[in-house]
Amino acid sequence: LIINAVEKMDPSKSLLILAGKDDSMIHYSHSEKLYQSFKGTDKRIILFDGTHNSNRPEEVIDECFEFIFSSILKRKQNGEKVLKPLAYDSACRVLKI
Repeated sequence: LIINAVEKMDPSKSLLILAGKDDSMIHYSHSEKLYQSFKGTDKRIILFDGTHNSNRPEEVIDECFEFIFSSILKRKQNGEKVLKPLAYDSACRVLKI
């Protein structure tokens, strides 16, 4: 089960979960359980209005990038070697960061 894998994740890692409030495939309460089961502190859950396949609102995408970059910055400040992420614009073109 996925929840078992999340419980076993290294708590020094980051966890970002997105869930549509109107998702009929996977109820967002499952995402909330995953979020609660992660023992780390660098975690965020973003619930948005939409379904499993809805386009994500721009503010949700912005919040995702904010979380990813702040997590990377924390790791770099702790002296960890981090991979440089790739970002995509709305036309799915790779942006250099």
